[in-house]
Amino acid sequence: MLRPGLLSLEYREGRRRRYLSPISLFLLGNLLFFLAPPLSDFQLSLTEQYQLQPYSAWIAQWVDAYLAVSARTFEDVADAYRLRVVELAKLMVIVHVPLLAAGTMLIAVDKRLFFADHVVVGLHYFAFLMIYLILVSVVLGLLYLAIPFQWPIGPYVAPVAILVQFLYVPAMLRKALGVSWLRALVSTPLFIFALLIAHFTYRLVQFVVAFALVGAA
Repeated sequence: MLRPGLLSLEYREGRRRRYLSPISLFLLGNLLFFLAPPLSDFQLSLTEQYQLQPYSAWIAQWVDAYLAVSARTFEDVADAYRLRVVELAKLMVIVHVPLLAAGTMLIAVDKRLFFADHVVVGLHYFAFLMIYLILVSVVLGLLYLAIPFQWPIGPYVAPVAILVQFLYVPAMLRKALGVSWLRALVSTPLFIFALLIAHFTYRLVQFVVAFALVGAA
């Protein structure tokens, strides 16, 4: 948490025995994350998928077509969908990793690292992200109990806390990929863009799988 990119560098250089493997660390973070759901949007409701995503127009056609030939209401389908998403979310977070790895390959294309090295960086970043979000949720919960947030501060606390995570990225890129500070800073927007692409892809894949299971039930 306090030495960004170190685990990825150590793993790439063969110093591995003293650490959890990248996939073990990712799975541990994943387990903790979904045992204590913190600030996140890894489990969107059907309404959020139907109305608020860049691909919502396509989803709306699919959902409307299903409702037209079934005897179910939107609310009934939404309830069934929510249960499926809860089951699927923890299994599907790893969908982000190969897509994010493709982004870090572009950042360090001249370093001639293997794709597996970039997958390791992605696994370590998501382990950090899930643990960070857990810690943030605990800290904000304690602060709220001590000093309840009053408008207009409250609505902005969670988004700010989530954005702060990106301060971790330049240091991680510098150490994990072996680039200069300047290059790491310039590359951070590309990393964030790759993360967003990965996240929206994850949401879409999650919808397709969850809704197919709801329709098959």
